[in-house]
Amino acid sequence: MIDTNSFTTKQETLDTYGSSVYLYESSASDSGFIPLVDMITKWGGLDSQNNYIGGSTEKYGIYVSNWAEQSVQTEILFTDFLELTNASTMLITLNAYISSWMNYTPVLSLVDASGNTDEEKLENAKNNALNRNFILSTTVSVPGTMSLNDILILINNVPAGSYAIHISGHTKADNSGFTYNKLNLLCF
Repeated sequence: MIDTNSFTTKQETLDTYGSSVYLYESSASDSGFIPLVDMITKWGGLDSQNNYIGGSTEKYGIYVSNWAEQSVQTEILFTDFLELTNASTMLITLNAYISSWMNYTPVLSLVDASGNTDEEKLENAKNNALNRNFILSTTVSVPGTMSLNDILILINNVPAGSYAIHISGHTKADNSGFTYNKLNLLCF
C-alpha cells in the first residue's frame, strides 16, 4: 500500500504514490476522491501551505493534519488493489508520525473494488467509499506515544474478493501532526 520510511524527498513520495493514493475532503465534495498528485497541484504544489506530504521528521509520508480542518471529514483511499481468492485473516502494519500529545482513532475499512479492468476497479472503489459501502471496518487507536512505531492490526474472516483500503476519521486539532508513513498488509 504505502511505505515511505526510506524516502529522502517529498518528490519521491509523490512520484511513487501520487497515482495510487486518493484523497477526499468533504469541503470539496464536488470533486470526490482526487489522486494525491492532483490534490497537490490543486493546492499549490509540494511547498505550499496546504501540503499533503510530510516533512523530513515525518519521513515524507501522507500528511493528513494540515489539510484536515476541524469541521471537515477527510479520507484516504489506497488503490493498490488487494485480490483475495479465499477467505483470509489480514494482518496490517501501520506506522505513522503523530504529535506526542494526541490520540488518533481512524477507521480502516475494506472497500469492494471488483471489476474487469483497473479503471473499473477504481471507479467501484471510489463509489463504494463515497456511499459508505464497506465490507469490513475497524477502528484503530493510534496514541502519540507510538509515533513512528509499527502498530499491528488483525482482521479475521475477510471474505474473498477484490478490495481497496479506505481510512477515515481525521479531523484537525490545534498544532497537531499526523502522517501515514507505512500501511502494509499480509493475508493468510
